[in-house]
Amino acid sequence: MTPTDPPPPTDPPVPVDSVSPTPHAASPAGPSANVVRRPDAVPHGRDDPTAVPPCGDSARPAAPAAFPTGPVPSVPVQPDSPAVSSVPVQEDGPEVSGAPPGRPSDFGGALGPRADAAPGRVVSAVGEVEARADPGSLSSGLPSDPPGRPASAAEPPSVADPASASVASTVPVGGAPGDGSVCEGIARACLTAVADTGDPAMGRLLGALGAVDLWRRLRAAGPVPPPPDGVRPTAFADRWVRWCAAAARVDPDALMSAAADIGTRVVIPGDPEWPGRLDQLADRRPYALWVRGAHDLRNACLRSVAMVGSRAASAYGLHVAGDLACHLAERGYSAVSGGAYGIDAAAHRGALAGGAPTVAVLACGLDLAYPRGNESLFADIAVRGTLVSEHPPGTTPTRHGFLVRNRVIAALTPGTVVVEAGLRSGALNTARHAHDLCRVVMAVPGPVTSALSAGCHRLLREWRAACVTDATDVAEQVGPIGDGLRPGTATAMAADALDPTTRRVLDAVPERGGAGAATVATATGLDLDTTLGRLGLLAAGGFIERGRTGWRTRPGSVPTR
Repeated sequence: MTPTDPPPPTDPPVPVDSVSPTPHAASPAGPSANVVRRPDAVPHGRDDPTAVPPCGDSARPAAPAAFPTGPVPSVPVQPDSPAVSSVPVQEDGPEVSGAPPGRPSDFGGALGPRADAAPGRVVSAVGEVEARADPGSLSSGLPSDPPGRPASAAEPPSVADPASASVASTVPVGGAPGDGSVCEGIARACLTAVADTGDPAMGRLLGALGAVDLWRRLRAAGPVPPPPDGVRPTAFADRWVRWCAAAARVDPDALMSAAADIGTRVVIPGDPEWPGRLDQLADRRPYALWVRGAHDLRNACLRSVAMVGSRAASAYGLHVAGDLACHLAERGYSAVSGGAYGIDAAAHRGALAGGAPTVAVLACGLDLAYPRGNESLFADIAVRGTLVSEHPPGTTPTRHGFLVRNRVIAALTPGTVVVEAGLRSGALNTARHAHDLCRVVMAVPGPVTSALSAGCHRLLREWRAACVTDATDVAEQVGPIGDGLRPGTATAMAADALDPTTRRVLDAVPERGGAGAATVATATGLDLDTTLGRLGLLAAGGFIERGRTGWRTRPGSVPTR
């Protein structure tokens, strides 16, 4: 080619955006916005306080355009332009490492992460099940007179299939693209680190603005919105300034990584695992719940009883609490309590001994074992029950936190039993919350000379609490009408009139727990067929009954052995 020849014709340059299947304009961060960052990378929102972790449809890669039928134009490559390598993005999100090593854990690794949670991933019940519903707001009017037995405190119907309530999906730290519920969950989880639990002003703002919009305003330190009804403008402005300052210190990535380290999942209103009874708290409903344990929270609370009492309990109170929780567990009732010393710990241990799950509502982060002496108990609950808290990991307990926590214990169950409490015991605070929510309030009587039972006697005298002495009394109060009634003790004939063989079989049947037919046959030395026949005759005569663990004598049907 000579210098005078014209240059050969070339195809016009094509903009890069027309070739790339992912339009960069959808995300200010370019094509790397959908890539999950490493722990050592700068998390979302650290440089820009108004940034929100990418989630929803805005962060999902756009569908590639139809393949052109004509020739694909070539794109000129500038010599000085750096090469850009494409990074494949996994649809389910890659696994990333958790918080930096060396973060202290007061559990000392006793509980450990859940087996179904991959390292660095947060177990949440907000994925895969797109069953969301507006729980609405229910009136929580406070009755002026102590209530009698409420008409019903049953669990509201769930928005999802109960069979799917125990299925928890894993979502990557920072949110999964295209899943709007993850944005709601992360926003509510961050709000638990900003506002005090049970603040009605925050609850009303959540209902008016939504969690995502409210969180963005707090991160941006926006102007003070109009105060909710019933809140003074000056006091609300002070709260808003305090919330904005706290929101600026929250790192969503670090918060969710800390939760992943201890196997904690976030449950928010509308999730299949969310207990519907909490919605009756209205503006004081928890913003989100941090849950840890193998058991589903909602299923554990469907048939449950709250058991509270004094931390400095007597031997009488500890015996009654453990025996009551164990016998309720044999009837299928789980125990809900606060995990403290005394009555709380006895109730948790009794429920586990009876084979039922137990729920411990803590007033601190789930990475802290408080009180320290119940660390092994919390480890057992994490394996066979559920640990619950309104506070994010790292939160230390406060006196105010204990009192506010009591409303959750009372709201999770249809009834509360005060086993042993003094006149100034915090258990009376839980009973008041149950009274305000129209739940059944029950009390165990104690010695008239014991100051630890003075609070129970006041509930019986002034609050019209139901007097309960055993599991049957409690089941009659909290169960459906006609269910769990105390059985009669009449038998078809006197025990002395039984023939020697039948009497020998009756003596081999235990009063507590249960025994199978083979165990009874071994104890009596009879063959299995003869034992089965005698067991049937004793059951027809009203002497024994079949429980979950085998045959046992009916209470009061057999004379004292």
